[in-house]
Amino acid sequence: MSVNNAQGWNKWLTTNDIRREEGLPDLDGGDEMRASVSPVPQQLNVKKKLQNQDARIVGGEKAWEAMIKIQSPLKKNKK
Repeated sequence: MSVNNAQGWNKWLTTNDIRREEGLPDLDGGDEMRASVSPVPQQLNVKKKLQNQDARIVGGEKAWEAMIKIQSPLKKNKK
């Protein structure tokens, strides 16, 4: 596939337009343009995922600290 075809695919060229140019047979539904699945830019999705991951890490650290505080008196009593 040429660079122009790759850039034009699903913008001004359909899948079948490109297949015809390449000498390939048409595909069912290949003359339809497909809309983008996600209207939100991917960078925003990544940023939100990172924020959620940070929140989980902080929550996990707090849970770990609470567990250590609970278990610390038990260690002292075993001596």
